[in-house]
Amino acid sequence: MPVVPINLGVQSRKDRHNDNARLVNCFAESAGEGGKVQYPIYADYGLKRFLALPYGAAIRGAISVRDDALGVEFLYVVSGNNLFKISKDGAYNLLPISIAEGRLTMASNGKLPFPEIAICVNGIAYLVQTDLLDDNDTYQLISDVDLPAPNSVEEVGGYFLFTTSGGTFHLSNLNDGLNYEAIDSNAADVSPDGILVSKRLSEGRMLIFGPKSIESWRHTGDEGFPLERDIGSTIQYGTYSPDSIAKYQEYLGFVSSDGVVRLLTSGGSRTISTTSVQDDISSVDLKSIKGTFYSIEGQKFYCISSDEWTWKYSLDTGLWHENKSYNQNRWRGGISVEFNGKTLIGDFRDSRLYELSSNYHQEDDEPLIMELSSPDQQAFPSRYRCNALFLDIQTATGIQTNDAHNYEPKAMVQYSDDSGRSWSNEKTVEIGRIGETKKRVRLRRLGLCKTGARSWRISVAANVAKGIYQASADITQLGA
Repeated sequence: MPVVPINLGVQSRKDRHNDNARLVNCFAESAGEGGKVQYPIYADYGLKRFLALPYGAAIRGAISVRDDALGVEFLYVVSGNNLFKISKDGAYNLLPISIAEGRLTMASNGKLPFPEIAICVNGIAYLVQTDLLDDNDTYQLISDVDLPAPNSVEEVGGYFLFTTSGGTFHLSNLNDGLNYEAIDSNAADVSPDGILVSKRLSEGRMLIFGPKSIESWRHTGDEGFPLERDIGSTIQYGTYSPDSIAKYQEYLGFVSSDGVVRLLTSGGSRTISTTSVQDDISSVDLKSIKGTFYSIEGQKFYCISSDEWTWKYSLDTGLWHENKSYNQNRWRGGISVEFNGKTLIGDFRDSRLYELSSNYHQEDDEPLIMELSSPDQQAFPSRYRCNALFLDIQTATGIQTNDAHNYEPKAMVQYSDDSGRSWSNEKTVEIGRIGETKKRVRLRRLGLCKTGARSWRISVAANVAKGIYQASADITQLGA
């Protein structure tokens, strides 16, 4: 009776070839040369509540401003139509300004000692002049006649850069978001198709996105007009998904106009999406896709979501996995922002802010269910009997609680002999209370596989640390 290894897979595949390998709420991490296996699989990071703002409206945007010399930092968050100023301990003030509905972008010019924040929504621009030592922030509409109705804002070298759908972009005065000059403007006209958004790729380079092209402009520091087009650098694809554009350090991810996910760096562009990701993208309106980057404990992820799905890409492994919050089609996370040494996630549905955490194993007060479906285990054309399944899984993770579900956590196991079209009844197996470090996790008498190909689905719902390293099956081949 041979014991054969089971390929657990390293990323989700939902494709036309009926390969049902799935990683939902879990990802493969590279363990390096010294690891037990090359790619152990761990549950996604939990969401620990940091703050629930009043009125319950969805988090639309957030930006952190700080002054290291003063030792202060505040988070400014747009929740619904409200603008909040939040301190490190979670205390907040509601600023008496109403933010319009619609697609929103935010930027800060870094002015010292008190940075300015520009907020752009559907042709309307607001300016917040922060006060980081007191609560004397001021806020007003930007009404300069030399600034046409903008559709996005970004910061470059102390200037606010506003774009317009007509294909022009406009710079504020240096460290002065209220005042503009007619001459401080230009047009993205190498391949004129209008402008949807701008994004700073690095300290010295701006990208101007249209639906069908991207222009690159360099920050020269010239006192006349500090931006200069990079000759010959226009990229002949743009985006219909401006909210998918997200940046982290030197990386910029976005969904391009052809439905492909691309990663830009100063060294160039590359495609990172798989056919499964692209199939899901093609099933929704490109304008509805939103993206964000986040980093935690050295892991960096680019995340894209629609109402129907969430995909996450690891910059460290180049692998994709899916994320689904409890009773949702997609992850509850919307925007992300770094604040006070933490990565905070804003809920796309309501006014909750969460701290992304490796030590919190649920999403707020709801379970984070790790689910892995393996590719088919092949013995084709032979039928075989499965005598036992062995799981090398993270054990001894139970916690001291009156909740039996978490005190004595279990894994749920199902199998499919038709490439995931149907699944067996669920079987459970204990994975270890606290201290059960030598727990052996196995299931016996798992039936006859008549097709010669079986896939396995393994899930853990308990609010404990979760991980799977490897699996194997004891089988008896019975002939074709």
